[in-house]
Amino acid sequence: MAFYQYGIVTTANQLVADFKILAEANGWTIDLFTTYLTYNRVHLHKGSSHFEVYATAGTAFSVVGCTGYSSGAIPTAQPGATAAKDTGYVTANYGFCLISTAGGLYIGHFSNGHNYWCWAGICTLQAKIGTWADGIICFNSYSQPFNISAYTSGESQLYINGAWTPSVAAGGFCGSVGSDLDMCAKQPMEYNAGILPIPITLFVRLVTDYTKFQPIGFAPGMYRCNGGNIYTTAEEIPVGADTYLIMPCNGATIGLSSHDLLFKLGA
Repeated sequence: MAFYQYGIVTTANQLVADFKILAEANGWTIDLFTTYLTYNRVHLHKGSSHFEVYATAGTAFSVVGCTGYSSGAIPTAQPGATAAKDTGYVTANYGFCLISTAGGLYIGHFSNGHNYWCWAGICTLQAKIGTWADGIICFNSYSQPFNISAYTSGESQLYINGAWTPSVAAGGFCGSVGSDLDMCAKQPMEYNAGILPIPITLFVRLVTDYTKFQPIGFAPGMYRCNGGNIYTTAEEIPVGADTYLIMPCNGATIGLSSHDLLFKLGA
């Protein structure tokens, strides 16, 4: 079973087609794979988690969450579809990475114009706090990777109690504040050059007070770390009994920014 694919991408069409293959190989059901306005689109689901991933131009693509599948409907008219927003822009002949973890599918691509990696993901919430229904995340990190301020314009979506809610009310991944980044600053450890996978917390922004955030769970299979300058992009790293793939969060290379990403790979 393929858990990740890393290489060079030329178009958004290629990225969507490769993503479809990876998703299908990892237990997702493909409801539709065709073209929309001449560009590739795929509708996929696992259980009640439905998503559309589609190219919107030769170099741009979007990811939206849905509540079901309707044959013949365009991506934004699928049942309960979230607001469409370009997830990022593919730069021809630059790197991309498609990753499947337990509970999540992630798309990473290198944006030459901004000189950093951008990430999109569709996943179910881990360690969910409370009794509310569902808990499915649809996010992207374009413009400000994993920074709360990037999720006030609909870039992050949360499926909660049977409906998709944009982040203007639901919050997003916390990357600019909190002790998780402080912990990353202490890596790699001076004693053994080791790194520690730190969970990425999902926060809900309170509708009554947008300055307050409530932590509600973790992104599945995706963690923070600081690889320093001792690892390379897409290197497989053993941490305890598990194997992780290390990727830049937003820097061009591992260790360039204050934090990197670890994806837990399957057996």
